[in-house]
Amino acid sequence: MSIRCQQGRWKNQEQQNQYASHGSSSSGYVPTAHKITNDCPQLKGECRAEAQSLAILTDMDGTTTAGAALRALAEQSNAWPFEEARKIVARLKRLPPEASGREVVFETGYGPSGLPHIGTFGEVARTTMVRHAFRVLTDDTVKTRLIAFSDDMDGLRKVPDNVPNKEMVAQHLGKSLTRVPDPFGTHPSFGEHNNARLMAFLDAFGFDYEFMSSTQCYKSGRFDSVLLRMLERFDKVMGIMLPSLREERASTYSPFLPIDPETNVVLQAGTASCSGSRTGPCAGWRLASITKWPERI
Repeated sequence: MSIRCQQGRWKNQEQQNQYASHGSSSSGYVPTAHKITNDCPQLKGECRAEAQSLAILTDMDGTTTAGAALRALAEQSNAWPFEEARKIVARLKRLPPEASGREVVFETGYGPSGLPHIGTFGEVARTTMVRHAFRVLTDDTVKTRLIAFSDDMDGLRKVPDNVPNKEMVAQHLGKSLTRVPDPFGTHPSFGEHNNARLMAFLDAFGFDYEFMSSTQCYKSGRFDSVLLRMLERFDKVMGIMLPSLREERASTYSPFLPIDPETNVVLQAGTASCSGSRTGPCAGWRLASITKWPERI
């Protein structure tokens, strides 16, 4: 295991070597927070705290550190995963008694407009660290799950540099990613190709996650109840959003994006009065999914 102090602030190389001597990735031994506290007196200040915090994240099985002691260290840690996890614990304590026992869902988002990269890894890794910290703070007594959500209904804005058949892809700019043909020829769409690459990427690192596709969620009706609630509270939503936007963006902003029924292009358009007619001004809008018009998605 290799841990480097934040922004490289080890006091000196000897100090870093002292920490490293307590753990070797080749031997499979991971230094615990307890070992760092008692056996590494050379580590001081921020470096010591960070080494302890990161070791806590590897110590979930409880075989090397007593649960109570591990939780105590986690509650005092200044590392950001624990700071964020403590906020979640505080929110849970504010919930009414009837809400006890509910699972905590962690979610990370991904736009599959290009191939997965180190930034994609970071999105899932950071969320996993907060989830892991939460499990330490709650003694793993609260059920959790992590969702990796793919925004594969987003419109393709530009042709990536690292794909073949660029001219073909360019003909489908603006369409939902699951409506753009796969330039690699291995999947039904570019979005599905990138989703598969993402899952293979995450699986290779052993992440524990549940994958969700925006396209599948809309088409299945999973979002219907939430979309209906958005429509019911449309004016309140706009009242919150519009003051936060610049004038140009505010003039066209809508929480619902229309999809042209002929070109399948996702349009950035303002709102319009909609009576629910399949041939009216709102025909082809993404919100059509709430009225069971999947062919319009």
